[in-house]
This record gives sequence, structure tokens and C-alpha cells, in this order.
Amino acid sequence: MGWLNYIVVPKWKVMFEISRHVDELPEHIKKAAEKLYDEEFEELYEIQETKFSDLTAGDFAKVMEAVDIVTSLSSITDPAIFLLIFLHLRGMKYEIISEFEFEKRKEEFKNFKILEWLDDD
Repeated sequence: MGWLNYIVVPKWKVMFEISRHVDELPEHIKKAAEKLYDEEFEELYEIQETKFSDLTAGDFAKVMEAVDIVTSLSSITDPAIFLLIFLHLRGMKYEIISEFEFEKRKEEFKNFKILEWLDDD
């Protein structure tokens, strides 16, 4: 026992069985994802319609910041992290529990669907 964690999503009454190396959404990833969904970055869509000669230094800085954020997020290969980002950005409550914690609280989760979602490691 102890080789698994579960992402528990009460609203959906579902638990995702994941490997134990995922135990929380790292703060830097959380902040990067939030920044991409910030209204400030919606202006990037307008920048692509702007003539090159009309772009400002601020426009270039915004584009470079977005590139940095996307680059940092592109290194994520674990689908469980993307699920956590999705849940976080939508404000959905979730909990990550260990296999041991699941066994202790099994009665609480008796009506939950458990989905096996292990990575290839």
C-alpha cells in the first residue's frame, strides 16, 4: 500500500487514480496558468492584428512574457498536472489523497467512480 494517490473531485463524484509522485499542484505552475488566463493576455489576440510598425515595447514585453509562461508549461508531461490546472482555473474543489487515506475514508467515497489513470512509469 502507498503507491497511489487519488485526485478526488466531489462535484463529479469521481476519483482519479494517479501515481504517488503527484501530491499537489506546484505553486509556480498554478501562477503561470492563472497568468495565461488573465484578461491582460487577451490583448495578445489583438496584437496579431496590429501592423509591425505600430507595435510598442510594451507589446513585445507582453509577448515575451507569454512565451516564457507557455514554455514553462510545455515541459509538463503528466496528464494529472493538466487535470489539476483545469480544476484550479475553474475554481473546482478537489483533494489529493494517498492510498492509505483512501482506505481510512473508504465509506465516504463508496458512491464515487474510481478511474485508473496511471502514467507509463
